[in-house]
Amino acid sequence: GSDNQTSSTMTAVQTGDDNIMYLDNHGDNNNFDAYQLHDNAVMDLEIDYDGNSVMAKQACSTTSCNRDTMTLNIFRADDNNVKMGQGYKVGSSGNFSYDNNEYGGHTMDLYITGDRNNVMLSQRSSNSSSGHNQDINIFSDDNNVHIMQENNNSKDITLTLNNDDNTVYMYQKKNHSHTATVTLGGSYGTNLSLQQGSNQSTSALSYSLNQSCVTVGGCSVSVTQE
Repeated sequence: GSDNQTSSTMTAVQTGDDNIMYLDNHGDNNNFDAYQLHDNAVMDLEIDYDGNSVMAKQACSTTSCNRDTMTLNIFRADDNNVKMGQGYKVGSSGNFSYDNNEYGGHTMDLYITGDRNNVMLSQRSSNSSSGHNQDINIFSDDNNVHIMQENNNSKDITLTLNNDDNTVYMYQKKNHSHTATVTLGGSYGTNLSLQQGSNQSTSALSYSLNQSCVTVGGCSVSVTQE
């Protein structure tokens, strides 16, 4: 799709069977790259409007892949940089890495309304099948979000971020369960770092935060459960 755009680029690659991909792009100077190296995967993507960059990848290496589903949406927003991977790990530098031992079965949603967000999301199963979920909403400007779920099944993240100048890093790693539901809001900058299960704990690590910060200079929260 185009609203008289003059300089956007879109790349769509699918290899494998029974994949579905929807692409949409309105505006100028958008770079849109989507890859499904998979069987039985679905992408539903959209960008509105200018200066956005999106890299989205899904991959599965087994002969019978569980369905990966990824949805993006940006809507009336400019200059966002988003990288999303399922079956991949997206590191803090923005590089995608793949271990050739992926089963699929993840779900990711992202909805951004606002400008200049830098977001990286990934989840992979490595040597265990399926699990993981993400639902990320942003609605604001100048956020830097890096959320990663890695290995084994379960895990669940719901994040709603609706104020300016946030930095959020959330990391959930090995073994089962882990749940984080975070809602951040307020008038000042918020820094949140959440890490769960980094030492491969089998406990059902769970956390829920609802924060509204009006403190001059901002708010900072750090949580570690191992």
